[in-house]
Amino acid sequence: MQYLILKKPMRLSSSDYINYVNGLVQQYDIPIYYMTIGPCNGHWEQKNSEVLAFNSALTQMLDPKVTVIDAYGYIKNGLDSGLFATMDGLHYDYYTSKAIYEFMVEQVTNP
Repeated sequence: MQYLILKKPMRLSSSDYINYVNGLVQQYDIPIYYMTIGPCNGHWEQKNSEVLAFNSALTQMLDPKVTVIDAYGYIKNGLDSGLFATMDGLHYDYYTSKAIYEFMVEQVTNP
């Protein structure tokens, strides 16, 4: 089975990104997964409202054929419980990054 894993291209608005991903659904006959953008903490925490708005727009408007993986909720729970950490409020530490990767693989291989 083939997979197409997308990372949000920088500087695209939510509507541009929705059009981009939905266009890929029409181009490719393979499963497409969208993993929500994760939260920030520390002095970057004020960005979370923008992250949530972006994630919400995509979750609501992506083609139903796109499987959405809720990384934001997974990571937020880990940060709130102290299980996960960032190095600077924006970039996750090694353990957290590894856990996110394993979560993503689990969601793709065991939907």
